[in-house]
Amino acid sequence: MMRCPFCQADTRVSDTRPHERGVRRRRRCEHCNRTFETYERIVVEDQLVEKRDGRTERFSRTKLRKGIEKAGAVYALAPADVDVFVERVINRLHAPAPGVPIPASTIARTVMQQLHDGRPTTDVARIRYAIVSLGQTTRSAGFRYLSGFLEWLEDEYGPRPPAAQAGTPVVVKKSGQSEPFELGKVRDSVELAAKGRGTDDTVRKLAADVAADTEREIRVHGVVTSSHIATEVLKSLFRRDPLAYLRYASAAKEYRSAADFWTDALALEAVGRGADAHPSSVGGARQQSGPPAT
Repeated sequence: MMRCPFCQADTRVSDTRPHERGVRRRRRCEHCNRTFETYERIVVEDQLVEKRDGRTERFSRTKLRKGIEKAGAVYALAPADVDVFVERVINRLHAPAPGVPIPASTIARTVMQQLHDGRPTTDVARIRYAIVSLGQTTRSAGFRYLSGFLEWLEDEYGPRPPAAQAGTPVVVKKSGQSEPFELGKVRDSVELAAKGRGTDDTVRKLAADVAADTEREIRVHGVVTSSHIATEVLKSLFRRDPLAYLRYASAAKEYRSAADFWTDALALEAVGRGADAHPSSVGGARQQSGPPAT
């Protein structure tokens, strides 16, 4: 029996209806005759979740939060924003009935609904979340192929924009600014790293070859990062000139100590790139090994 909040006397239920917040009950006090409403719902955090493979597990606020944090990692959503999203999701989740698990797909849909707030940063988080939660390998739900993802993207964010011109990727810099890819900048940076490693013509040829390798690898992408470009430059230099590689790597990888030089130099030596080679003798050499993991 629920007590009246006004006089603490007994109350009775005059009407019960389902509501988005759970079950709504209209109550009337038998003493003061005043009415009020209460809302009841099963606490989601005490419920089980049914996963895609049929297994069940206890609902976890921590797991929900980590999923949203991971999706928003590109722009590092503020902890306060993540907390708001978590609360919104939990407040909108309703267990089907006592003891009946909540489908994981229901949680995923609710997360994506709450991340749809019109901001570019949360759009990125929402799409990243969708690729994981909807990018399934079964035919029962989600999308299996790129075509399915493109259809979903068009449904959610409007008609597709004109395709980017092939071979001219946009470079996103560390500052967040974007600019068209420029082959000349790659050549200039490699020439600087290879300065003195042969005649001027030899160094220019090395720079042109490395720039061509880099362009060939990134041209299939519409958007690349400056770090991606640096990685492709390092792959090419690793095959061609170990010292030029170390000069370029020390800046691109932001070496912090002598130990970093030791690590990469010994890796070069281990795959036979540690000889006193220079562009004139190794410019055309190509090995299958790549640079150490960055």
